[in-house]
Amino acid sequence: MKKTALFLALVCMIVIPATALVAQDAPPAPPADSQPAPVQPRTPGNADMVFPAPCLMSSLHIINQGAVAMLSSRLHLTDDQKTSAGDMLKQADLALKPKIDIQKKAGQKYADLLLKNDTPEPALLAAADEAMKAESVIVAEKIKTLRALRALLNDQQNTELNSMLAQFAAPWQSKKMGSKAKSSSHEHDPVNPTP
Repeated sequence: MKKTALFLALVCMIVIPATALVAQDAPPAPPADSQPAPVQPRTPGNADMVFPAPCLMSSLHIINQGAVAMLSSRLHLTDDQKTSAGDMLKQADLALKPKIDIQKKAGQKYADLLLKNDTPEPALLAAADEAMKAESVIVAEKIKTLRALRALLNDQQNTELNSMLAQFAAPWQSKKMGSKAKSSSHEHDPVNPTP
């Protein structure tokens, strides 16, 4: 719960100021007697606003010890698979704890500097870089755990796992890829893409 709150707070701290900056650059309103401009369809090429995708960590949300019961149910794990997955995810969570503590401290340092009016840009950039590197370490560990989990599963279970992961990977998938993932998740593996 604390991880989610911290993640949401960091996202808000980034998105809200960015939105305010974009809003300040908005063109002035046209005079009341002028004709309205034709409406242009919003596409990536002419969108008025650009929003980044969220942190990659959310794409691996289900790779944790707390998800064993859900994984067991959705993937129809055998008793041996459930035991192996539970042990593996427990060990992975224990190994991640100190790395998550580092990430939280780096994120807090960034947030503290972000909220100071006189923080020099290099200091803020360095704090942001430190927080992102700490997040990258966590993502790398979760990917290793995902690969180990995949090794426990058969093809049908991996296909179902892909379907589950596709829900969390949606912000990074193109619409074409997203529809493929929904219709047949084995065609698009967000962790191991194939050409």
